[in-house]
Amino acid sequence: MFESIGRISNENVTFHKNIAEDKGGAMRVSGSKILWSFKCFYWQNQAFSGGSWYISDIGMISNNKSQFIKNKSVQGSGIYIKDSINITNMNSSFHSNEGTTIFAENVRVTKIMHCVFLLNEIKATGGTTIKIEGGHILYNLHSLFAKNLGHTAGILSVFDCDYVINYYCYFKSNKANQGAGVIYYESGHTLVNIKTQYLINSGANGGATYCTKVNKVVNQKSLFHNCLSTRTGGVMYLNLVGIAINEWSSFIGNRALF
Repeated sequence: MFESIGRISNENVTFHKNIAEDKGGAMRVSGSKILWSFKCFYWQNQAFSGGSWYISDIGMISNNKSQFIKNKSVQGSGIYIKDSINITNMNSSFHSNEGTTIFAENVRVTKIMHCVFLLNEIKATGGTTIKIEGGHILYNLHSLFAKNLGHTAGILSVFDCDYVINYYCYFKSNKANQGAGVIYYESGHTLVNIKTQYLINSGANGGATYCTKVNKVVNQKSLFHNCLSTRTGGVMYLNLVGIAINEWSSFIGNRALF
C-alpha cells in the first residue's frame, strides 16, 4: 500500500496474478497528489474492490498506454477510484475483465480518451462495464466499446453525475441482461452524444440508452442502428426527462419487442 506519497510513477511495469482479499490486487494508493501509469500491463489480478487498482483521495491520476486484461473484482476489476479530483485514461485497453471494469465514486472529472473496452463481462446484479457514482463530468472521446456484457447497462451506469459526454465514440454489440444496452443514466443534468455510433446493442429497457430524472438529452450527428430492446424503447427509454433534442442524427432499424 502507498499512502500520502507526493508522486507515484509506474512505467513499463507488469503486475501479474496479484491477489488481495479486500482492496487493490496490484496497487492500493491513498492520499497522494499524483499517480502516473505508462505502458504498464495489469493481468489476472484480483480483489474484492479494485482488481488491479484501488485508489482513494488522489489529486490527479493519469493512465496512458496501459493494458488491463482478465482481472477480477466485484467493484472495479481494472480500476476502483473514490474521493478524487481527476482521472484520465488514454490510449489504454480493457479486455476480458470480470466485474465492473472502472468504478468511479465521487470523482469530479473522469476522462476516457482513445481507449478500447472489449469482451468485458459483468454478471452481478447492478453490474456494468463502467460505473460512475457522483462527480461532475464523465467525458468519453474517440473510444471503442464492443461485445461487453452487463446487468444494469452494457457499458455505462451513471448515478448523480452532472454531465455525460460522448464524442466520436463507437458502441457496438454490447448487451445488458436487465437494463440498457449501452447507457443507464439516473439523476443527472445532461447526456450528450456527438458524432457517436450505437450499432447492434441490446438491452431489456432501451436498446441503447435509458435515462431517468435527467434534465436534458442531446443527440447530434449520431447514428443509432439495429439496436434492440426486449421490453420497451428500441433505441431510447426516457423517463422524467426535461427535454430531448435530436439534430442531424439517424435512427435506423431499431426494435422494441413490447
